[in-house]
Amino acid sequence: MKKKKTIILTCAIVVVVVIALVLGLLFKKNMDSKKSDAVTIITLDINPSMELEIKGDKVNTIKALNDDAEKLINKDMEGKEIDTVFDSIVKNARDNGYMEDDHLSIILGMEKTNKQLEDKLREACERNNIRVEIIVPEITEEAKKEAEGYGVTPAKAAYILSIIKDNKELHFDDLKDKSAIELQEMKNSGYWCNHGYVLHGSDCEKAIREEEPKEGEVCPTGTMEYKGKCYEDTGIIDGDKLFCQDGYTLKDDKCVTTRSTSAIPSGYGCVNGVAKTKGEVGLAPKESGDARDIICVNETDIIHAVSPCMAHDGTESMISGGKCYWHRAPVIASGCPGKIQVGDECWDDATGIYICPGRNNGTIYNSPDALCLVGNNYTNATVSEYKCESGYTLDGNKCVKEEMVDAERERICPDGYTKTDDDGCINLNKEKQKEKGFVCNKEARLVNNKCVYYGRVEANHK
Repeated sequence: MKKKKTIILTCAIVVVVVIALVLGLLFKKNMDSKKSDAVTIITLDINPSMELEIKGDKVNTIKALNDDAEKLINKDMEGKEIDTVFDSIVKNARDNGYMEDDHLSIILGMEKTNKQLEDKLREACERNNIRVEIIVPEITEEAKKEAEGYGVTPAKAAYILSIIKDNKELHFDDLKDKSAIELQEMKNSGYWCNHGYVLHGSDCEKAIREEEPKEGEVCPTGTMEYKGKCYEDTGIIDGDKLFCQDGYTLKDDKCVTTRSTSAIPSGYGCVNGVAKTKGEVGLAPKESGDARDIICVNETDIIHAVSPCMAHDGTESMISGGKCYWHRAPVIASGCPGKIQVGDECWDDATGIYICPGRNNGTIYNSPDALCLVGNNYTNATVSEYKCESGYTLDGNKCVKEEMVDAERERICPDGYTKTDDDGCINLNKEKQKEKGFVCNKEARLVNNKCVYYGRVEANHK
């Protein structure tokens, strides 16, 4: 009897376990189903900007966020596998000239990190022999606010804000229309261009004309011509070494230099007498440059300038009708324009004219407050005090200030690659044959099967 109960109990346990397993499988299936139904929204900024809604392994919807993106996407991409859509986007970006030397920069915007999507995007570029830099900035509330105000994606806004943080001279409006590859180059190098120009190395370029290319032999995609041959190439990368431009010294990851300028005299001293300007004592007209020169004079040797009619020192002068005139001249055919005629003489109006009495040398001063120095009893004053413009520190008779800028990072090639004169990186062990293609003159670049000529100016630099 006891044995029968044991058998029944064992069967009951088995049934419970089976039910639990079935429920567990159903729960897992339900969770997996919910997981596959989860929707992820991402944005891609190349310069074309687009938004993708991804559900499971497929692109549910795709939307152009600016006119440029219309060339890269279409509604036929909706419902297709992510890999297929990513392949089409990067191919279209290359065919429409949105990359440089088969190098593409993409700003990837995600609210939550999704390494799988980032890897799929990278693999799509690799399948198409495109070197890619995927930038995934942290999207802050500030970035969302700027994005709404300037009509860009939050991811692009976040990346622009990181550039402005390092370059205070820049403004958001200067950068909102820049491509991802140009923004990245600005971020890495510290160079930037004014509106209408595109950054290329340390120069700013603007397309000025284009022409049809010629047929010839060119290096295949993914290679670079070097000394007449084609070698596999790759992008240059940042090294660990920091350096400074000439005139700067590296100090704690910063480049430092000291600027120096002559200090401004602000006080004068005299052994004998007091400090006066030459203009004050009548040694130079007040409007002249010499009038500001400082000299030492004795107060007892200073007198006020007076009207010629008050000088009483032999200076030619006369009073007629209550006005003072001086300096005679002969009457001319037209009479005495601007003067008073007395007999056959013309006299100048002396109103507002002052001279130094006792110095009958024809010196004229135009202010009754001008002082005159009697004799030559004066010496040059010595500077007793100096001052500096704002931002400078006084050091003796010099004004100095320390200027500090971010150090630049050395640009190097990955292991196995050699750096060329134009900052390219090639693998000398991987040579490839030229193939038929379009050829442009050295002054032009092939873009969208056109030979484009560019105007160049020097880029701005922090």
